[in-house]
Amino acid sequence: MTTTMNPQNQQRSPETMNAGSWSVPTLQQAHAAELARLIKAMHEQQTEQLALVREHRAAIAKADNKAMAQCTQGQKVCAQKLAEIEARRLNLVRVIVQGSAPVRLAAALTAPGGAAVKLTLSQLVEKCSEPARTELRKNAEALRALAATVAREQSILSSAARSLLSHMNGLMERLSRAVSHTGTYRRPGTAVMGGHGASVVMSSVDLTS
Repeated sequence: MTTTMNPQNQQRSPETMNAGSWSVPTLQQAHAAELARLIKAMHEQQTEQLALVREHRAAIAKADNKAMAQCTQGQKVCAQKLAEIEARRLNLVRVIVQGSAPVRLAAALTAPGGAAVKLTLSQLVEKCSEPARTELRKNAEALRALAATVAREQSILSSAARSLLSHMNGLMERLSRAVSHTGTYRRPGTAVMGGHGASVVMSSVDLTS
C-alpha cells in the first residue's frame, strides 16, 4: 500500500525553520556608518520636500501656474531621490543579512515580502553599538517627526489643489454659459446660429494660456 505524505507533515528545510527565529545581528561599524548616511540623506530630501510643498501652497493661493509647475517638478525630483535612498537601504539590509545567515535563508529573508526587507531604519538603529546608537536614534526620531510634518502638509496641499480645481471648473462653466449668449452651456468655440437675417456669433475663449 502506497502512503501519500501530507505536505504539511513533510520535513521543512533548516532555512525555512530558522527564518522565523532569525534576528538582526549587531551592525558592523561600516554598516552603522552607511545607516547614518542614509538617515542624513533622507532628512535632507524631506526638508526639501517640505519647502516645495509650502511653496506649492503659496503658488496655488496666487493661482501662479508657472510656480505650481516648478514645485510639482521639484517634488518629483525629491521623490526620485527618496526612491534611490530606499534602494540603498534595501541593499544595506541585504549585505547585513548575507553576512549573518546561510545563503538560502538570506535569499528568503531578502525576497520581496521577506522579513528582512521590512526592517525600518529605526530597527536597524537599535542594532548599532554605542556611542553611535544614541546619536542615530536622535537623528532617526527627528527624521520621523519631519516625515510626519511633510505628510500633514501634503494632505493640506491636496485639499488646496482640489479647492482650486473646483473653483476653476465653476469659473469655466460660468464663462462658457456667458459667451454662449443663450444661457445654456456650450463648449467655447461653438457657433450659435440665429434665425432669418440674424447675425452669426462666433465665440472662442482660450483658457489654456
